[in-house]
Amino acid sequence: MSKAQLRDSHVVLILVALFLVALITFIMNQGNEQTLVVAGDIFYVFYAAIAGIAGIVTVKKYGHKTPLTKTLLLVTIMVCLDAIAGTIWAIYEVGLGVLNPFPSPADAVWFLFYVAGISGLGYAVKRVWNLLRWKHVLVVFVGWLVLLVVTYLYSLKQIFADPTYSLLLKALSVQYPVGDLFLLLLAAIVFTTLRRGVYGPSWLAFIIGYFVY
Repeated sequence: MSKAQLRDSHVVLILVALFLVALITFIMNQGNEQTLVVAGDIFYVFYAAIAGIAGIVTVKKYGHKTPLTKTLLLVTIMVCLDAIAGTIWAIYEVGLGVLNPFPSPADAVWFLFYVAGISGLGYAVKRVWNLLRWKHVLVVFVGWLVLLVVTYLYSLKQIFADPTYSLLLKALSVQYPVGDLFLLLLAAIVFTTLRRGVYGPSWLAFIIGYFVY
């Protein structure tokens, strides 16, 4: 096993361990809303901060001149913005006692989070364009359309139909499911270019990380 694979394996183990810690914390504190809110906010920021720090260290080490490191830079900016938005949210909920502070400045930062993420993964798709196998992309796109329909029926439809929401609130609400769907689509397209497990455990790390997210 190469050093890179070993590091990726460690990432997978850390993700699984942290997820189990979070899961146990939530199970043991059922009914204690305040504890669940605090734990949820802390875990959210912690995950994003760790990813952001790892990205910053890697970009600093390898620069941002190559297509891969340019993509990494944009994705690092994305997760750093996620950590900032999560911190703002936590300040409202934990510090000020305002549960579910929507809308808030956190929503504006999360909008930038999606801009950075879609830009980074969109750039990656552009760079691997000639490596795409269209039958694989078609499978991904069909699966994505199914998710889009499910998301519309169980999320977007309710948002659009809510008479208490202004146009701004509807736009802020829609950005989350739609933004997540586009991030997933672009990431899945990029990974269709991988052949014979050349990224090794990185694929597993990505799948587990996205599932936890």
